[in-house]
Amino acid sequence: MANYPSDPFTTEIIQNALQAICDEMFTTLRRIAMSSLIYENLDFGVAVTDAEGRLACQGSGLPGFIGMLDSGVKQVIKKFGGEGKIHVGDIFATNDPYSGGVSHLNDVVLVLPVFSEGEIVAWMANKAHWSDIGGMNPGSLTASSTDVFQEGLQLPELKLFSEGKVNQAVVDIIGTNSRTPEKTLGDMWAGIGAVRAGEKRLLDVLARYGKHTVCSAIARYLDDAEKGARRALKGLPKGVFTAEETAEDGRPIRVVVTITDDEFVVDLRGNPKQSATPYNCPYMCTWSAAQIIFKAITDPHGITNDGTFRCLSVLCDDGSVFNAKRPAPVSMYFDPLLWVIDLIWKALALRSPERWSAGQMNSVSGVVITGVDPETHEFKIMIEPQVGGWGASLAADGENAQMCAASGETNNCPVEVNEARNGVFVRSYRLNTADGGEGMHRGGRGVIVEYVIQCEAATVTAYHNRSKEGPWGIGDGKRGSVNELGVLHSDGRYEVYGHVTAYPLVVGDTVVVTTAQGGGFGDPLRRARAAVESDLRNGYITAEQAHRHYGLASAETV
Repeated sequence: MANYPSDPFTTEIIQNALQAICDEMFTTLRRIAMSSLIYENLDFGVAVTDAEGRLACQGSGLPGFIGMLDSGVKQVIKKFGGEGKIHVGDIFATNDPYSGGVSHLNDVVLVLPVFSEGEIVAWMANKAHWSDIGGMNPGSLTASSTDVFQEGLQLPELKLFSEGKVNQAVVDIIGTNSRTPEKTLGDMWAGIGAVRAGEKRLLDVLARYGKHTVCSAIARYLDDAEKGARRALKGLPKGVFTAEETAEDGRPIRVVVTITDDEFVVDLRGNPKQSATPYNCPYMCTWSAAQIIFKAITDPHGITNDGTFRCLSVLCDDGSVFNAKRPAPVSMYFDPLLWVIDLIWKALALRSPERWSAGQMNSVSGVVITGVDPETHEFKIMIEPQVGGWGASLAADGENAQMCAASGETNNCPVEVNEARNGVFVRSYRLNTADGGEGMHRGGRGVIVEYVIQCEAATVTAYHNRSKEGPWGIGDGKRGSVNELGVLHSDGRYEVYGHVTAYPLVVGDTVVVTTAQGGGFGDPLRRARAAVESDLRNGYITAEQAHRHYGLASAETV
């Protein structure tokens, strides 16, 4: 049995201190970062792990990053864990998708060991999306790569700092490989500042309570989280649940979820093999997706640490789209990651529709617009995840214009920031009123965003799940609409894409991003007349849609 501190109040105080440390690291990174994707969109995460790399506490940001940070720490320990190889002042960097980096090459993990009495007692970690780290396309994101080597610079768990001294050669390599070295290195230094701030605060806690008390408090909290998760697991419906969907390339994908009083097993075996496209997911990304949905349906407001997920298992075939192996490209890893979340949710929702909502937009719907400022000749990169519609439930309509399930507490970038810093003019930002998601309760509305190009030698790269078939409904609820990218050329031509890589643009062209409506719940003809009339007043539907989908006579809409 673990040797816990005798005082549970001390455990709680130390855990709250760890949360405060995460919050300070989060704020530090956000305030120092150079890229709007970090300081506005919050495309990053922070965490504290114990000495073995087990997640002890997390900060806000992308939930998927939290599930990946402990993997980064464990890989550093595996590579450098021999006696005398890790020292005070060391900081490690990794973005290797198949080991410590876990996702794609833009997402760089920084980890720092915290020592007490000559021993490592914890690790500070963060992971942020750097704006450009080389590769075949501006922004290092591509929908057309055929191997990971085309996607950018790889950092295989290396020392960025050794005993407090920077490895300038590594810094020079990073800066030279980036099209935006000032931003990229600025984001790097922001991450360094964040882990150092965390180290300083934890050393204060260690000085006050001592190494043994702090370490045993962390161990106790991990065990408490496991107990909480197992209690919540007992409240879920038991049995075997299945769901299927069709991926963007037309291949069927499926999940089998088995829930008992003791285990939550996600079985993704039998799915398609990895492909020579960037829509592959390393195993730890898939694990992270399962963590997100498991936490959401068991105890979303309770403790989250390594203990939370001890009753979760994820099974995948080696070399499959959900367990890709080197050198499979992974630039768009978040698409298959989102399919994992959506499949698990659907499997449970179709069996217990009274408890769950219909399908959501299921796409980051990321857009990368690059170009050269015609006056300053500065290279500009706008990387923007989009909001969209969430699914309806038995209780209510779906939420309008929210980030997808994997994006958590991230934001969309303010129009003013994009216009001032990222080489675009935002002509319109409005709700999508297209057909889709009709039901007794309707799906949430997506959005339509129009970016007018202000830079020369501009390109757009975009990637969408749900570009062919909208989010699923429940009962007689209708599927939502699709996510898509349109290009309105300055000569009036209009083209529509689901996926596009480095598509050339000129000043005055307009990139039009349309995101999906969420799936509907129940028969649309059972929708309350007052709700239909409210939708009309608020501009969520047109009078013609009210008549066609909900049976409201045109005379009644006047």
